[in-house]
Amino acid sequence: MTGKAWPSVQLVTVKGKRLAVMSADDWEAFIEWVETLEDAQIARAAFAELKAAGGDRKRAGWLEWEELETSRVWQTLEVFLFDARKRRIVK
Repeated sequence: MTGKAWPSVQLVTVKGKRLAVMSADDWEAFIEWVETLEDAQIARAAFAELKAAGGDRKRAGWLEWEELETSRVWQTLEVFLFDARKRRIVK
């Protein structure tokens, strides 16, 4: 990534180490951008698995909604909700 992508980033050298300095707002925007890329990669991988399974969701390992509702993953998500605005986990 260059200064063109994040114009407010300033590169500085402190005690021989190169550091990038940016505003908190730009840092949050950067994290959001990275998370969006990660989400897109996950979706591409999931659809590639679906395609390899000939479009059969069950063969691709996808759960039916009813199965998801009773799964351990869903129960964990119900207990811990991520509050994106405050960047903390709330119970």
